[in-house]
Amino acid sequence: MIFSQGQHLLPRTAAAASSASAAMPAQARTPLSPRTAGAAGSARTAIRAAWRSLAPILPALALAAAVLMGGVPGNSARAQTTLKTAKVTMSEGTVNKGPLGKTASSPLTKGVTMSTGEYARTGAASRAEFEFADRSLFRIGERTIFSFEGGSRALKVDEGEGLLSVPKGQGNTTITTPALSAAVMGTTIYVSVRPGSVTYACLEGRCKVGPHMMMPGQILRLTGTRRDYAAPLRTFNIRDFARTNGLMTRFRSRLPGAKLIEQEAAAQDAASTKKPSPPPKSRAAQGT
Repeated sequence: MIFSQGQHLLPRTAAAASSASAAMPAQARTPLSPRTAGAAGSARTAIRAAWRSLAPILPALALAAAVLMGGVPGNSARAQTTLKTAKVTMSEGTVNKGPLGKTASSPLTKGVTMSTGEYARTGAASRAEFEFADRSLFRIGERTIFSFEGGSRALKVDEGEGLLSVPKGQGNTTITTPALSAAVMGTTIYVSVRPGSVTYACLEGRCKVGPHMMMPGQILRLTGTRRDYAAPLRTFNIRDFARTNGLMTRFRSRLPGAKLIEQEAAAQDAASTKKPSPPPKSRAAQGT
């Protein structure tokens, strides 16, 4: 019915325009002068030429606009892969899983899948490694409890220690602790939750812990309560950490950020051995 109405409207509009034209005074319907008509024709020709010159670069302009508006179409789904399940790639010692809020648990061995709505817990001298669909790896040490939220990219560490390595281009991942949440993107970060303190250490990439932006080789230790805490930001030696921390040395798999960790460690080594430039001489010392 909508199309049939439109078909009737067009002839009526044309007829009305014809009647209005016939009713116009003769001087109002005076044709354009040759000079004016020529100018109008030149303008139309210039506009068509401009469009033809833009045609080859229109796809590039559209791609640039898509990037500015939030990314290249087709890549956004990959960059926002949500965490639904985690496969155990290593389990050593006492490692169990169970439903959140319940005491029942079952062994969490290599090859077993952990889902949202469940928690993982390790005992003394125990450790485990989990791999997510986006190839992110999360390692936990002894006496650690962790879980993750479905339909998001959020991990939660209630106690213990963990090491998260996220491949580049996978979007923001959040690690929540009793103190603050850390937002990471394409980053390898260590977190430790102990009575009275929470520690974050950035090994590569960028990490934002609450209002604090961390760079590789920086460590943030939070003490106190969630609303009233002290957070001194210090530096640490990345290479020493990689050689001595159990979450780096006691696992066989290669972290997604392993190459970048080595680059950051090398840059840190170079900066520490670089001799400072001598201070410029004063004008008096130069004899002027």
